[in-house]
Amino acid sequence: MKKIFVFLVIFFVFMTNINAEIKRIISGNKDAKITIIAYESLTCSHCADFHLDIYPKLKKEYIDTGLVKIEFRHFPLDMAAFNASIISQCEDFKGLEVLESL
Repeated sequence: MKKIFVFLVIFFVFMTNINAEIKRIISGNKDAKITIIAYESLTCSHCADFHLDIYPKLKKEYIDTGLVKIEFRHFPLDMAAFNASIISQCEDFKGLEVLESL
């Protein structure tokens, strides 16, 4: 049993692209000295409140002026959020542009 487990682990390690780059969702000047990292779940009501109440003020005062950039990272709390986070990583997904236009 241990041999099968070790074989599977080795197999999946070699099948995974170690140099794969994670696509980050970043808003603001990429060269800003200050980076805010926001871990969010797409089904979390508190995260939704942040985007409705805090993010517009933060964007207006700090992000649009080039002082700060914000990097959104996924922290799915359930399967719906997990599936939504996978979709948002698709190459043609325009989710952040839609959010910023609201």
